[in-house]
Amino acid sequence: MVSPVVRLTARGVVARKFRILLTTLAVVSGVAFVSGAFVLTDSVKSAIDNLFEELRGDIDLEVRTTIAFGNEARGERDPVPLSLLSEISKIEGVRLVEANLRRSATIIKTDGEPLKVSGPAFGIAWNGPDGLDGRTLIAGTAPKGPKDVAIDKSSAKRAGYEIGDIVTIVGPTGKDQFTLVGLTGTGNTKGGGGASISAFNPDTANDFLGAQDQADSLLIGVLPGFSLSEVQASIAEMLPESIEVITGVQAAKEISGSINDVIDIFGKVLLGFAAISLFVSAFLIFNTFAIIVSQRLRELALMRAVGASTQQIRAMIIGEGLIIGIIATGLGILGGLGVAKGITALFNAAGAAFPTAALTLSLRTILVSVFIGIGVTVTAAIVPAIRAGRIPPVAAMRPELGFSALQRNKRLVVGLTTLLVGIALFSIGLFVQPGGTIITLGSSAIGAIMLFLGVASLSTTIAAPASRLISRILPVPFRPMTRSVPGRLASRNAQRTPRRTASTASALMVGLALVSTVSVVAASVKKSFTEQLQSSVTADFFITNLSFQGLPVAFAERLDALDELGSVSPFRATRALVNGEEKQIGAVKPEMGDIVDVGVIEGSIESLAEGKLLLHRDPARDLGLGIGDSLDITWQNGTTATLIIGGIYTEAAVAGNWLISLETLSQASKAPPVDFFIGAKIADGVSIEDARAAVEKVAEEFPSAEVQDQSEFQKSQEDQLNQLLAIVYGL
Repeated sequence: MVSPVVRLTARGVVARKFRILLTTLAVVSGVAFVSGAFVLTDSVKSAIDNLFEELRGDIDLEVRTTIAFGNEARGERDPVPLSLLSEISKIEGVRLVEANLRRSATIIKTDGEPLKVSGPAFGIAWNGPDGLDGRTLIAGTAPKGPKDVAIDKSSAKRAGYEIGDIVTIVGPTGKDQFTLVGLTGTGNTKGGGGASISAFNPDTANDFLGAQDQADSLLIGVLPGFSLSEVQASIAEMLPESIEVITGVQAAKEISGSINDVIDIFGKVLLGFAAISLFVSAFLIFNTFAIIVSQRLRELALMRAVGASTQQIRAMIIGEGLIIGIIATGLGILGGLGVAKGITALFNAAGAAFPTAALTLSLRTILVSVFIGIGVTVTAAIVPAIRAGRIPPVAAMRPELGFSALQRNKRLVVGLTTLLVGIALFSIGLFVQPGGTIITLGSSAIGAIMLFLGVASLSTTIAAPASRLISRILPVPFRPMTRSVPGRLASRNAQRTPRRTASTASALMVGLALVSTVSVVAASVKKSFTEQLQSSVTADFFITNLSFQGLPVAFAERLDALDELGSVSPFRATRALVNGEEKQIGAVKPEMGDIVDVGVIEGSIESLAEGKLLLHRDPARDLGLGIGDSLDITWQNGTTATLIIGGIYTEAAVAGNWLISLETLSQASKAPPVDFFIGAKIADGVSIEDARAAVEKVAEEFPSAEVQDQSEFQKSQEDQLNQLLAIVYGL
């Protein structure tokens, strides 16, 4: 038999269904964000794992150079010489050895514009469907001739090509045309998970992709009946110390794992916004139940008068919160599937081509959503439930005796204590920054929450006088409204119920505080970034890649040969260990001083030509380094170097914190060089128009390159920042 409390709880929800529905929607948004973040990341990670497992195909072993630190996402491995192919093929048990070669290659669409992709644009060496990797031939034939190419089906469709068409592709050595002979795919995708893949036969790939008889790694298939571990051991014995052999399973897991790490970061960002949404929802739920309890004062008092206990009254209110939580959780989980689908659709519309995979709703996602959805609503309903339980029976006749509020002094003490502790924790996280990133962010987050709670607690005390003050000092246009009968009633109502006024204002406060914080930070970052660009950029032109993959080295070499340009400096980068911490090191020419004024305060940029290191004043101060001091560095391939400090500078907006010369980089890493962007200065006596015409003529051979003058470059950087901020505002 259903108890009276349960029946009354259900009737209370039905009687106030519209208000309950609006409250439920507040929780649904937060739960949908949480479940959507988990569903999206789990689905994409599952698709990525399956993609690389299928790409592994018949690859049993892989030979590659070693790296001292980092993962496959940031790994910068030296190439493997193709001469090892013949040596490895002679080892007993080896069935087939192939070169794994992958370089930047951009497909030019039928309209002459580069094909935009969300992932990388690759050119690869492919032995066809009979090879070791798991790439499949969907239509046509595998590339065999020197002018043949096979393209993933998704990219071919978006670029407007069919089998038999002539395709223009830009690679590391320049632009060339090929005949489209086949369409490829992988597993349940018709593309490369957002990438574009142009496949050539190995010889063509070696020439067009500028591999110079080297490969990223060597792929090995083992004959049936032979022990994989024994063949692996035999290969390892003949390899130098800087080259290793691993299983194909391990290689696939490493690559998918490194990509999944990036996906996890994206998921955590979504969870952060979900937490904010739930925090605001808690205020709204608390306010709703506080209003409901106030409106039902006589009803609750009458129930007390006819025998309802304090526990039954509280159970009834908390039960209503439980019902809201259950409904909101169910809708939120369904909404999470919609959120995941929506984000996927947005990326696909932008050309991201997410791998086709069913949405993954794991038990973990359901349990977390249930815990959060029900937990938030029930927790927010506890205080109103406690207050409802304190209503005396006599309040049925005398409502003014309904609530025994907390003493003002007690509320002030609690509010001030919470506020001060919040300020302390937030300040520690912001300025002291103890421990690692997690501790710093955790301190700031907890401090911010306590700040909000402290202000919300104190706002109950100041709500009434603040309402009176605001109604008196409102600007002239609002005075007719405030002095009318409805306006005076609204003012008095706000003063009469300070708890409700404060609770409503607190919910709005969180959203406004977030928006204002983002606005202030954004304005500060934009101003600082713009000022640094204006003060430091002296180049007349910047050349970037539309696909953000960098530019072929040949482009900078051709620009350097132009008489119209006085200085040309590409910007490259590598990674290194400095004092045990992973850092990104920029590499430039000494002529960079004509391109970017980094604000050298000690030493000179010219010291780069001597193999010295330039660093920003912040790391110089942190490490206690000055001109002439030495610094030990470990490059990613495991080699070490001791560099002398040749200069200290102040502007890092373009150059970053660490700079070496291109020559030093070539000695440190044998990985294929890529120019992330190129800066150029006009030669004396040459007009800007003539110089730009000369640069754009070279760029015709590299259609993925974008030539920008100073103002265009600055605007493009600001646009990227604005896009990021727009996403934050939207979330």
